Amino acid sequence: MNRYTLLAATLFVFGLTAPLALHAQEPAAQDPPAAAETPNSMIDVLAQKLALSDDQKTQIEPILSDRRAKMSALRNDQSMRRYQRMRQAKQIMEESDKKINAILTPDQQKQYAELEKQMREKARQRIQQGQGGGLN
Repeated sequence: MNRYTLLAATLFVFGLTAPLALHAQEPAAQDPPAAAETPNSMIDVLAQKLALSDDQKTQIEPILSDRRAKMSALRNDQSMRRYQRMRQAKQIMEESDKKINAILTPDQQKQYAELEKQMREKARQRIQQGQGGGLN
């Protein structure tokens, strides 16, 4: 995995680009700030984009809450090097995505994969423009 791909994955993981990518069809001025992203706001976006049932929302919310808590702890953990934190972040995302995909229908899984692809692309663009962020 090259450096840019890993950094893009990290940006994706840390939710720095999620609001932008998930609202890609909407004007940029309406994008909520990434720092305000919460599991409930993500549920709302996913519910809209994937047409989630109430049961799916209930099942996905704790997964997103757990992911957010783990990512926050990881961001604050200065005992690991940046590269180690990036790898750990990628692992956390993959685990939570696997759990989320298990709840989704096959059509929703395809849509979710497309949303992830959009987020990764947005992260790559931000990195190339020098606006990336990531792990310190």
